Amino acid sequence: MGKPTQSFKAVTGLALSAGLIVSSMTPIAANVHAETLNASDLFISEYVEGSSNNKAIELFNGTNATIDLSAYKIELYSNGGTTAGNTLNLTGTLAPGATYVIVNGSASDALKAKSNTTSAVTNFNGDDTIVLKKGDTVLDVFGQLGVDPGTKWGTTVATADQSLIRKDTVTRGDSDGSDAFDPAVEWTSTPQDSFDNLGAHTFQGVEYGDGGTTEPPAPITPISIADARTKAENETVTVKGVVTGKLANTISIQDATGGLSIRPTSLAVNVGDEVVVTGVVGEQRGRRLETSSDASYCTSSDGRRNQRRRRIRTRNRQQCHAHW
Repeated sequence: MGKPTQSFKAVTGLALSAGLIVSSMTPIAANVHAETLNASDLFISEYVEGSSNNKAIELFNGTNATIDLSAYKIELYSNGGTTAGNTLNLTGTLAPGATYVIVNGSASDALKAKSNTTSAVTNFNGDDTIVLKKGDTVLDVFGQLGVDPGTKWGTTVATADQSLIRKDTVTRGDSDGSDAFDPAVEWTSTPQDSFDNLGAHTFQGVEYGDGGTTEPPAPITPISIADARTKAENETVTVKGVVTGKLANTISIQDATGGLSIRPTSLAVNVGDEVVVTGVVGEQRGRRLETSSDASYCTSSDGRRNQRRRRIRTRNRQQCHAHW
C-alpha cells in the first residue's frame, strides 16, 4: 500500500488587518481550506464502472480517528431490489486520511494492484445500488434503493462506463437511500477504465493517500493574526481563523486578535468553518503586506485603499496589485 500524502494546496495570497474584520477591507486572491479530517464517518469516495469486470469501490476515512472496519459492511442491491444480493463485511483498521479499495476479483491486473481486498460486492452495473453501513445504520448510499433506472443514473456524470470521484467538499455520505440520485451533485467523472486516482482522495482541498501505514507529515502550526504582523519580511506565516462572512467573491475570517478578507481562487468553505491560510510577509514603502510566493493580488495590512494603485513583485517575480 502506498504512503498517505497530506499536502496543503498552495495559497496565493494573504492580507492581514490591524483589527477586526470590516467591510471596507480590500480582498486578495487566495486558496483556503477548512481544517481537514472533519468528516462525520467513513464514506464512499470513488466508484469504478469499467469495461468487463473492471469494477471497484473506494472508501475514505475523513475523520481524525482510526476506524475499526469490523463494524462496517458494504451491500449490493441489484436491478432495483430491496434485498442485498452481495455483502462484504470489512476487516482491519483504517487510519485517518486513508482509503480502502475493494476490487472485483476478475478485474485487470492493473486494477487489482490497487486493491486492499477483492469481493463479489463489486459485481455491479450502472443500475445497481451500493450501501455502506455501520452495523445496521446506513452511512452512505450510491444509487437509490428500490429503483431501477434502466441502464444508469445520470447523463454526463453517469453510473455506467465511467469512474466517479466524490467531490472534495463532501464530508459525509448520503444516508437516505430513498431520495432521488443525481450523481452530478456530489461526483465528478473520468472516462471508462480510468482509475489513476484510485487509492488517493482529495478532501477539503487536501490530497490524501492510501493505506495509512505511515504517519502523515507534521501539521503546520498556525499563529495569531496579530503575531503574523510582527514577523520579518519574506517570512512565511500560517494563521487560523473562523469564516465569519462569505460573499460572491470574498470570505472574511478572524481569530481573537484580528481578521482578514480573502478573494479565493478556489473555495470549499462555509460560514462557521475553521480555515488555515499561509502567506509570506512582504513590505512596500514601509507598509506591511502579506503575500505568498505566487500571489496575484495584495493589499496593505491596515486594510486602507484609495484610487492610487502600485505594482509590486512577489518572490517568484509575478506581478500583483496593491491598494494603499
